[in-house]
Amino acid sequence: MIMDPSLSLDTLKLVRSDAGLSQIVGQETLRSNYALTAAGMAATPGQVKWWRTARGNARSMFLLSMKMTAIHGLGPIYTVHSGEFHGFQEGNPSVSPYRVRLDLFDGADRHYQITIADVDRTHPVLSQAQLNAVATSLKPIPLK
Repeated sequence: MIMDPSLSLDTLKLVRSDAGLSQIVGQETLRSNYALTAAGMAATPGQVKWWRTARGNARSMFLLSMKMTAIHGLGPIYTVHSGEFHGFQEGNPSVSPYRVRLDLFDGADRHYQITIADVDRTHPVLSQAQLNAVATSLKPIPLK
């Protein structure tokens, strides 16, 4: 299943448009949908500490909440840099439930979501090498 970025609501852009958010997460994190997603994916609960500043903890908690809405419990998260895309792979295609989700961003910061899974989730659909080949072969939708 491949989702066309022009057919979905750009929730990341809506979040980034919140003027007060730059005070919490910083301008650099809000420069693009990919930057915001990358910061969220890098967030860990261990970054929230009682001795950190309120602003630092607020940033970590916000990014953790972003991560929790973005992940789907498919397993480990990997960074992807493939062809004209960069983003994240969630899940391992050779480990049950044999489901992988790619969240890829093109040079225009458009978000592509690709889910690869067997209907009954009983066996792998693609190997990691095949998945890498698919991701590398993708081309962004031309800008209009």
